[in-house]
Amino acid sequence: MKKPAGFTLLEMAVVIAIIGILVASVTPIAVSWIGAYSATLNAAVTLDKLRYSVERIERELRDVKSIGGGYQFGTLGATMTTFTQNSTGRTVTIAQSGNTVTLSYSDVSGVTPVLTNQVSSLGFRYLQQDGSNQTVDPTLVRYVEISLTLTQGGQSYSERTRVRLRNL
Repeated sequence: MKKPAGFTLLEMAVVIAIIGILVASVTPIAVSWIGAYSATLNAAVTLDKLRYSVERIERELRDVKSIGGGYQFGTLGATMTTFTQNSTGRTVTIAQSGNTVTLSYSDVSGVTPVLTNQVSSLGFRYLQQDGSNQTVDPTLVRYVEISLTLTQGGQSYSERTRVRLRNL
């Protein structure tokens, strides 16, 4: 008589139990890897936003219109600045509004001017020719220092840069 081929119910139950144990032990490791990947990705996206925003603000500030030995600023605020562009003649406003930074132009309407979100602070310092003394007089401003801090998941990311104004 021929012996039947196949698995017994006991063998299948043992294999299923072993697979279940393996899955239960590997799942927490896989979940932590996915969490670490997600946190790293979120941090990288936040850093990209931070770098892009600061570079964009720098680029806009380098185009401040010069007039009679000074620059054409409308507002020299700690968290907001308004100025006229040299290349287009339009007024540019950069300001913090809640947790966003807005970049708006006088000749563009109907567009939400959000430059970045996740903002915990935006700051401007206006410096004289020596690079250390602050001023609120547009005719004396030669440098603008920008400080921007974004927050992601309880972690803060900051960048500060100094822009030397052109076209004088």
